Amino acid sequence: MVFSDEKRFNLDGPDGYGYYWWEQGREIPRELFRVDSSGKRGVTVHLAFSRSGIVSCLRVSGTLTGSSYSAMLQTRIFPAARASHPDGFIFQHDNATPHSARVTRELFDREGIELLSWPAMSPDLNPVENLWAIIARRLYTRGIVYDNEDGLWEAIHRESMEIEREILEHLVDTMPERFSRMIHRHGRYAQ
Repeated sequence: MVFSDEKRFNLDGPDGYGYYWWEQGREIPRELFRVDSSGKRGVTVHLAFSRSGIVSCLRVSGTLTGSSYSAMLQTRIFPAARASHPDGFIFQHDNATPHSARVTRELFDREGIELLSWPAMSPDLNPVENLWAIIARRLYTRGIVYDNEDGLWEAIHRESMEIEREILEHLVDTMPERFSRMIHRHGRYAQ
């Protein structure tokens, strides 16, 4: 299974979301939840990972469309996923517009890559969301100030590639427990 998603990182701090499954019950520094009010200076990143490691970490230029996402999948993500999973893999992404675009669906069909069914309007249980929280904590709680997008991208890429395999294994292995908690709480985040 290869999990993937995009996230925007702002120069002045993370996005302000306080609900990440893996982070529940942990003491989190308040500066982790500042919000960039302008939202103009930052970097958008696409990350794909599996239990065995980071598959790809790519900087996204401009607005992600079905065409640009499909091109990124075909030229960068699929080759990396095939290299790290030569016996095959199932791919997971949410129902964002670029992910569900006709050109993207056709690419998956043509390449013969199975997609994990992901219901529309579902709680986001993708473990990559938890990985984003870990990366954001490492980026923003060390007192480092990012002056430009290139410096921020270099830090994001470095932190992503230094994620310990045990963390990735934990995120994937605890999915059944997170699903169970969410079902028990009628679709709400578990505390």
